[in-house]
Order: sequence, then structure tokens, then C-alpha cells
Amino acid sequence: MCACLCASTWCAPTARADDRSISERLTTPTITVTTVQHPKTSVEWGRAVAVIDAPAADVLAIVRNYGTYATFLPNFQASRVLSQRGSSALVYLEAKIIKKMVTIWAEMKMRMRQVGANTQVVEGDMIKGNVSIMAARWEVTPIDAGHTQVAFQLIMDPGMPMPSSMVTYFGAKATRQTLQALQKRIASPH
Repeated sequence: MCACLCASTWCAPTARADDRSISERLTTPTITVTTVQHPKTSVEWGRAVAVIDAPAADVLAIVRNYGTYATFLPNFQASRVLSQRGSSALVYLEAKIIKKMVTIWAEMKMRMRQVGANTQVVEGDMIKGNVSIMAARWEVTPIDAGHTQVAFQLIMDPGMPMPSSMVTYFGAKATRQTLQALQKRIASPH
């Protein structure tokens, strides 16, 4: 997923020093980006939040159609549902990172649950893969009949010799790119 899993093209941030936080560098007028600590690693979750101009049911239909991730999410090469039962699925995801020179893959256990009165959460955790850590989380909350708040959270540690701050930056960047791709998919579904 997760587009999760929507690993962005990994390249170093601009060479000049940039004192701004990750959220200041990545937030756009329609997408807010932050980071969240993870208890098992110094790499942090990237988290992006946006309002999507579509009903929550339409957004969930796209988010839960795991087999189509490679058709619209950045850097994905493959996305296949290996098995599915009810709201749980086993999904194979593959993406190219680091200027498309490195292929990462993971089998993710995907599941959906409701949180609170209105929010549907779709979570994916790596069962096996060629990265150290990979997990993703979608939160889909209806605002009104035609608007939905969507949060996408991603953590991926490729287990390569890179500073954790750089891995966090690119993970946060990938969350923004994922929501941009979702907005574009909603705007032109075919």
C-alpha cells in the first residue's frame, strides 16, 4: 500500500541547507504533511491529509482496490491481490525507488476496520519483503455527501545505509504524492 507503498523516487534533497521542517517543505495548499514517531525505529511515519472532492464510498472503493495500485500510484511496478477474505487481503506490491534503480517488494496483510462513528481505516502491514519495515494506513472520513477527508500514513525503511532523517523525508514525500495521485484518479477515473 500501500502505495502504500507508493515509494517516491529517492534522491537527496537539494544540496543547499534547508532549515524548514519536513512539513514546511512538503505541505501544499490542499495537502498537509507531517511526520509521526514509530516505536521500533528512528525512521518516522510520513502522514499526509487532504480533502477529496468525492463521497467516502467512492474513495474507499479506490483505496480497497489493491490490485489497481500500480495503475495510478507513483513508482509502483506491480500490485496483485494474492488472496482475499471479507475485509482482509494479502497483497503483493512492488515499486522502484532511488531514481528507479532499486526494486522493493512486500507482501502486505491489508484489513479494514471502523474507528469512531464515521472513519474507515484500511491498514497494511508487511508480512515479508526485501525492506526492513513497511506499513501503511488510510483513514477515510466523510465530511458531507461530496467531500471526504483522507489521511495516508506510510513508513518504509529500505534497510540501506541512509540517514533516518532522509528516509523519513522521502516517506513523507511519498504520502503527499499518494494523495495527489488519489485526487487525480478521482477527477478522471479511467
